[in-house]
Amino acid sequence: MLEPNGGEIWLAGSTQKIEWLSENIKNVKIAYTINNGYEWITIEDSIPSTGFYEWENIPDLNSKLCKIRIYDALDGEPWDVSDNTFQITNQVSQAIEITSPNGGESWQAGTAQNITWSSVGIKNVSLEFSANNGLTWDVIAENVPNSGAYEWNVPDKLSTQCLIRIKDAEDGNPVDQSNKVFRIVPKPKIEVVYPDGGETWTAGVLDTIRWNSIGVENVTIMYSSNNGITWDQLVEKTPSNGKYPASFTVPSNQYKIRIFDYDNGSPIDESDGTFIVLSEPNITVLTPNGGEEWYAGSSDNIIWKSTNIENVKIEYSINNGASWKTIVESAPSTGFFAWNNIPDVNSLLCKIRISDADDGIPADVSDDVFSITNKGNQLIQVTSPNGGESLTAGGSYNIKWNAAGIENVKIEYTFNNGISWNTIVESTPSTGFYNWSKIPNTTSTNCKIRISDAEDGSPSDESDAFFNIEPEPYIQVLEPNGGESLFYGTPVEIRWASENVRYVKIEYTINGGADWVTIVNSVESIGTYVWNTVPNTNSLQCRIKISDATDGVPFDVSDNNFQISNQITQTMRVISPNGGEKWQSGTSQNIQWDSKAVTNVDIEYTINNGLTWTPIVSNYPSSGSYEWNPVPNVNSTQCKVRIKDSQDGTPVDESNSTFSIQPSQSIEVIYPTSGVEILSGQKFKIQWRSQGIEYVRIEFNPYNTTSELDWKVLVDSVSGADEGGGIRSYEASFSIVSDNYVIRISDAADRSPLDYSDGVFKVKEPPTIKILVPNGGEQWLTSKYNVSATDYQNYHPYEIRWNANNIKKVKIEWSTNGGGTWYTVPGAESTDNDGSFIWAPGRLDSPRPDSSDNCKIRISSADPGITASDVTDGYFSIRESKMIRVEFPSDETEYFTTDNPDRYPMDIRWTSYAVTSVDIYYSLDNGVTWTLLVSNHQSTGAYEWFYPYDAVTGPFSTLGRIKIVDHDNPNIWDVNDVPFWLNKRQGQGN
Repeated sequence: MLEPNGGEIWLAGSTQKIEWLSENIKNVKIAYTINNGYEWITIEDSIPSTGFYEWENIPDLNSKLCKIRIYDALDGEPWDVSDNTFQITNQVSQAIEITSPNGGESWQAGTAQNITWSSVGIKNVSLEFSANNGLTWDVIAENVPNSGAYEWNVPDKLSTQCLIRIKDAEDGNPVDQSNKVFRIVPKPKIEVVYPDGGETWTAGVLDTIRWNSIGVENVTIMYSSNNGITWDQLVEKTPSNGKYPASFTVPSNQYKIRIFDYDNGSPIDESDGTFIVLSEPNITVLTPNGGEEWYAGSSDNIIWKSTNIENVKIEYSINNGASWKTIVESAPSTGFFAWNNIPDVNSLLCKIRISDADDGIPADVSDDVFSITNKGNQLIQVTSPNGGESLTAGGSYNIKWNAAGIENVKIEYTFNNGISWNTIVESTPSTGFYNWSKIPNTTSTNCKIRISDAEDGSPSDESDAFFNIEPEPYIQVLEPNGGESLFYGTPVEIRWASENVRYVKIEYTINGGADWVTIVNSVESIGTYVWNTVPNTNSLQCRIKISDATDGVPFDVSDNNFQISNQITQTMRVISPNGGEKWQSGTSQNIQWDSKAVTNVDIEYTINNGLTWTPIVSNYPSSGSYEWNPVPNVNSTQCKVRIKDSQDGTPVDESNSTFSIQPSQSIEVIYPTSGVEILSGQKFKIQWRSQGIEYVRIEFNPYNTTSELDWKVLVDSVSGADEGGGIRSYEASFSIVSDNYVIRISDAADRSPLDYSDGVFKVKEPPTIKILVPNGGEQWLTSKYNVSATDYQNYHPYEIRWNANNIKKVKIEWSTNGGGTWYTVPGAESTDNDGSFIWAPGRLDSPRPDSSDNCKIRISSADPGITASDVTDGYFSIRESKMIRVEFPSDETEYFTTDNPDRYPMDIRWTSYAVTSVDIYYSLDNGVTWTLLVSNHQSTGAYEWFYPYDAVTGPFSTLGRIKIVDHDNPNIWDVNDVPFWLNKRQGQGN
């Protein structure tokens, strides 16, 4: 159903088009309702389903609850109804209703948008727009044909309070406006700011692309290195926050940046002009670069090549780069520098470092060490092998060294840490390396190399630490090694021994070694390989050859010939269990074998490595598989299976090695049990009892839900600690607070069997105490010893308040020296944790609290095993009595209103202790009479008195006094020490 679909106004007696979409429907029936579907009235029983129908002479009625229903005329299915009601009216001749924008839309300034409406009885309309929710209106169009739609170029008036109003152009009635406000938002805009043309970037150096945008959430950034001929993506999607770090690798002077809206590709902007990306700065040291011999005091050229480097810093090291000394801080990067007067050092570990003089990046160092010596000095240093290397007997190795002033060297080795030395070569040119072509077969971990001047043996150097000479690789074929009979199609295990061989190649011959056929090109040298493809041949001249897969050396061949036969011969071979398996009692397991020319088999098992055998099944078809169900309830690691021909017991085979049968598996969670309460973070032992299980998996669920997502792995595989009595444990703690914890424990291997804790347990908040009052700054009074609680002048009780979790009893203590010593509050050695305790300091305390401003309260758990406690954050005061002290006015200060703004009003100030509120009086006759200024004023320590003044009546005084009195106890008061002058200047007389 397309139209009417809700909101339309149709005039009784008019003709209106009903529209719909349909598929595989030949004819439709059309009906209407005027009571929102309670009753339906047929318009047409059956008309072709063309998609539209002209409803002529709409009935004379008045209803806002109208709908149209269209359905298959054949059987009524399928059907559809107007989504919402429309109106048929005979009451008015004119009506208008805005359909868009009608509230909530967001239209972009500068775009073209359709204003739509429905109406009856109107020829022309006028359209208006408000950006302030109807306070003022601007004309969009006047007296335009009533087509139901108007294309509006949205103005650049950004607002969230927009409305459209449409009215009859003739007389302004009827009129309608948008039901709710819509928004005019900025037109999306992107502007590339940087790089925008003319900038210079350097390849490999990070810089920031910047742009401005409006109305764009995410952008795509592209770049071109050929002025826009082709574009590459820098980032597909990134927030339009105006900046993105980037670098480029290819130098070019034709770079541009392009940025566009990720969602729809527009708006888009690119750099106004091209920018340059220079080649990445680069330095390469050429000379000295390793092996050179330079002499102290001489001059040599340091040579390098560089790109985009203006000046370089040149340094040298005499300890292979451990530390560096400057040759020149900054020199033009011309590619060479004459190093005059090379320093007076003797080192074989010299290197040159050249770097950008500005920031040290990039930099390059000589690839290898060179030497600096005084002419005539001789130096030598072994570099390889220098400790930790592993050399193979019979192999070769490049011996390396650094030397200066030496023409020929002698090279020796030791395998006993220098007790004896063996010559490798008496004299060879000092080129820095020598190929030791055949390392002797002397296995040792205490080997070193010594190199010396061949002429006189001095200087000399040896390896810093030991290297190893490992045994020469060897391979020995073990099986088949001669005399065996192998049968076509029957798998055979090839076995060998080897040392220092990682991978082997296996071949066979059937003509005594004249030709070899590969079985496998490369397999790990683990000593065994199952040959599953014994060839279909008949030969008595078969052998196996096994060689190093890398180079064929070493290798070995079967000592003698064996036979391969394709003649039918009875065979039997147990495949599984064949050794090492662990089978569970009560489970079902497949016994597997292969055989030839055997019809039925007998299967037996042993639990004592063949001392006795027990039948499993007799005269069973030799299918190669038998389901052993159930595996018997025994506990043994010495089990084997034996299979033989049922007819005569031959052939027969048994498991190569023993396997295990373990008792039936079971798990029982012992602890925690239902109702147990554990504190968050508190360590406890999870306990279980299991049988036939070596490792368990422990999981927990804090919410006791059925969702697997709520189960957390506590430990994936653990054997647990032996608690005795078959119980094992694992120490754990939980942090999530919940009243619905459950535990489950299962076999770590396959998650079965599995057991749950017998109910939920609780993990509670850890015990905490937080003191609320006193917590710093309070002023308390001591009470007289043993004073009656009704003696309100001498009994001063105070409430100590706190919050505490998971604690039953608390202990309360006081200190007057900042926590140096503590005394228990009487009656609070172990009091209920109800958050409140009344203490009258000194009433029952022994000793009594001293007068102090460094007082603290400490509250700690009195429950056994719980150590939670808290101390007041700051210090509070305890004193014997209340106190008031007037601080200001304190001298013969003049107070008058004219020309004296800093003394009006009068700033009355005082200090007090344990006084809640005060009454303030003044006297102008030195205390003979007093006048109340303010009563029950909070004892904040300050009060502003806007004292009166009249040029004639005053008041005038040179004997002003202020008195401050405790509102609760008039016996606590103080008066300022020196009278002040009020509305009088000194010098005017009394």
